[in-house]
Amino acid sequence: MEIVLYVHDLYPEIGHSHAMIETLKHFPRGAIDKLTVVAFESAELDKLFPELAGKCYFKKVPGKKLTPFLIKLLFYQIYCLVYSYFKVAPKALELSIGIAHLRPQFVNVQFLHFQWAKHYFSMEKMPLYKLIYKKIFFYCLQLGEQIVYGNPKTKVGALSFFVQQALIEKYNRNSTNTHLTYSGINIHKFAPDLRPRREIWAELASLYPAMSKINPDKPIALFVGAMERKGLPHILKRLEKDSSSCYQLIVVGRPETGSQIDLSLYPGIAHIPYTKELPKFYSLADQFLFPTLYEPFGLVIIEAAIMGLEVYTLKNEVGAVELLVGLPHINVADRIDNFDIPKPRLLSIEEKLQLREERLKRLTDYSWSETGKSFYRLLNSSTTPTVGAEPDGKAK
Repeated sequence: MEIVLYVHDLYPEIGHSHAMIETLKHFPRGAIDKLTVVAFESAELDKLFPELAGKCYFKKVPGKKLTPFLIKLLFYQIYCLVYSYFKVAPKALELSIGIAHLRPQFVNVQFLHFQWAKHYFSMEKMPLYKLIYKKIFFYCLQLGEQIVYGNPKTKVGALSFFVQQALIEKYNRNSTNTHLTYSGINIHKFAPDLRPRREIWAELASLYPAMSKINPDKPIALFVGAMERKGLPHILKRLEKDSSSCYQLIVVGRPETGSQIDLSLYPGIAHIPYTKELPKFYSLADQFLFPTLYEPFGLVIIEAAIMGLEVYTLKNEVGAVELLVGLPHINVADRIDNFDIPKPRLLSIEEKLQLREERLKRLTDYSWSETGKSFYRLLNSSTTPTVGAEPDGKAK
């Protein structure tokens, strides 16, 4: 199998890139004869795919510094169309992450801009010039989605049930070529740290001074992600209403450009813009808050769940929630107005481990190995049935 992968940048630190890297790494051994990555930039391919040493090739796309991003996006798409037409062998399978490429045979769908647009323009007021640019930008994105996902010959792998259904309904797609291929879960990386809370806190406090605002002997809540899109403003509004609250919250993530959120004003909130120590933050916390506006696949929800935290999130347009519904201490509100934030309680290591075991029984089949096999079947067969799980969380 010869694969040509179209992606703007291929780095394991980028969410969608990481998912694609892990998926390809878990294809059956020997399945890939050649992998060509067409991108602005990429990590060293032989290090990303050591099992494909000597079989990986990088085609660098010029224009990395083009601005604004809309011009950069259009340039990439035009470049890839030309490259596809003149340079790609007829036997090669062309795979695109989203609408990076406009004429792929296969697409890994991790985000739908037509769904996100309705939330984006309701989030904040913006200057007229920015509003005009963003309207044009989203129009182009949605036009690209219409071209790619509206093509009945294009085979699509969706990473959650609601994304799959949205593709079928919006673009009148056939379910036989719109596959459900859940993102994998690394259950070994995300396991509770069994050390005392104060010891974990001391280690994190030595790395992140903001952690001095947190008392490890009291209950701690955790939020992870892009602040506005993942719903942090809603959390802050709820906390402001309770003037007597001694709520402790760790926020891991960054705000949007030009954001007015200033977390330094909150005495009980520790802001960690970026970390590679996320499992330790999960281990320290008792409660996970995630009132996200739009989440194609809520990987952090799954991570928090298998770390044994009490989880609070939303149901609509939040992927992966369907895998957890009905489990103890998984709280799912039908809309953000009904998203309540109870005061967290201290969870013992024993309770976290018990919750973890209960949840792993539901999630065992959602490994990167299964994701790789599933996506391989998508690329390898024109008659592969829909794979993954039903909304009740039961694997097919």
